[in-house]
Amino acid sequence: MVLRTGERTVFGEMASKLAKSRPPTAFQKGIKRISLMFAGVTLVMLPLVLVLSGLIQRDWLQAFLFAISVAVGLTPDMLPMIVNTNLARGSAVMAREKTIVKRLDAISNLGSIDILCTDKTGTLTRNQVALMKGVDISGNNSLRVVEFAFLNSTFQTGLKNLLDEAVINYYEGILC
Repeated sequence: MVLRTGERTVFGEMASKLAKSRPPTAFQKGIKRISLMFAGVTLVMLPLVLVLSGLIQRDWLQAFLFAISVAVGLTPDMLPMIVNTNLARGSAVMAREKTIVKRLDAISNLGSIDILCTDKTGTLTRNQVALMKGVDISGNNSLRVVEFAFLNSTFQTGLKNLLDEAVINYYEGILC
């Protein structure tokens, strides 16, 4: 017996909530202000360094190249702060959704996932996860998806978890 379909299902409600765009939060506005400040500092430093270096060296081409190198050199110095600020923002968003983030770099890994389908049945009772099949974006069975998952699970640099072991066991079972 079908009780609900489409947007009236739990998944439909979640999809419609996720599709709505939210106004920027104070944190997002702060990130934008900090990024604009960094860009402003770079734009102020560039002509300042150019003029000072040009007046001191009397070689305006060398002064220009030095100013550009200073501007380019500032960008990587600011990058870790920008990345960590964005990861902290992601942690705050996930906390509002009642998700605890232990390590900020986990947010980056989570953000790189396109689709993750998992069923935790058996994980708590048997401490095992089993991969049943790999499907492509159209929902068709796909050995290529399983091969890519196998390569990722086999050659990743982090610790292997139950999902990695399930992918490896599934792929090795196909080969036998």
